Amino acid sequence: MNSTQDELSELVYYILQRVFLRFGDFFKEGYSPSTFAKNSSDKALKIALAETVNMVGFDLTQELKVTNLRILQYMKKQLLERQRMEVRSLSDMDQSIVPSPYEPNDKDMLSFDTPYEDPLKYSAVNKSFKNQKSFFERGDRDILKAKLEETLKKDASSYLGDQKERIEKWADLWIDDEAEALRVHLLQESLVQIESERTLLDGSEQLEQWQKTYEKIRQEELVQ
Repeated sequence: MNSTQDELSELVYYILQRVFLRFGDFFKEGYSPSTFAKNSSDKALKIALAETVNMVGFDLTQELKVTNLRILQYMKKQLLERQRMEVRSLSDMDQSIVPSPYEPNDKDMLSFDTPYEDPLKYSAVNKSFKNQKSFFERGDRDILKAKLEETLKKDASSYLGDQKERIEKWADLWIDDEAEALRVHLLQESLVQIESERTLLDGSEQLEQWQKTYEKIRQEELVQ
């Protein structure tokens, strides 16, 4: 459980780093000279802002989808390790018990809405624009870029925190369901194999050992 949360925290932390390492490319594509060449400055600024904000938002949702899948794969590995430990424990009680492997179930992936529902919310950054010459030749573009990046990053951080909580709840449900399914699988496999083994016993000493093992497993079932 804690290891899954740690893994998720690390994955989400690096989402923010990766997406905003690419922010420069998104901004360059959104606020391109061609957009301003085809439109009036006011219209070009609205188009550029919307395109840049939407590209960042899309990138965040794609990263979250990948993280969701990676967490499922991570939890499956953890469950299989738990299965190996339980099988070794059963073998210590009776070496003839060899349960068939349990295959973890998949779970529907979460869907993620964009963190930036209305790009116009960030239109104040466009006030840094004076004219095209100043914007593209005198460094005003860098001022606008820094302001937009800072604002988007702040909202992205809050958004990722909320989505991390959603993934945690989703993961907790999967862990609870699969841990119980594994327990039931191993228990049923063990009891069936012990019942079969009993028919092959031909000595009272073996029978007594079987009875002890059987009762131990049954008791473990009762305390679950």
